Amino acid sequence: MITWTGFDDALLGFAERCTQPPVAVYDLATMIDILINRDGMTWDEAHEHIEYNYLGGWTGEQTPLIITLWRDEVLDSPGGEQEQT
Repeated sequence: MITWTGFDDALLGFAERCTQPPVAVYDLATMIDILINRDGMTWDEAHEHIEYNYLGGWTGEQTPLIITLWRDEVLDSPGGEQEQT
C-alpha cells in the first residue's frame, strides 16, 4: 500500500473496492494545513502543490485517494464562508 511521507496527520484511513487492493485516504484540508504550517506556504500555494504533485500523479492502482469533505469545501477555501442553512 502506498502512503505519503509527511502527511500522517491527514491520513483518514483506507478505502476498499471490489476486487481491488485497499488504498490510503487523505483529507485535503488537513494536507493543506500541514503545508501551510510546516512549509510556510499560502493556501493557494499549498492547494496548487497538492494538485500538481499528488492529485496529478498516478502511481498505479494503489495510488492514494484525497477527499474533500463538503464542510471543508465551504470553510477552507480562501475567503470561504459557511452557507446559511
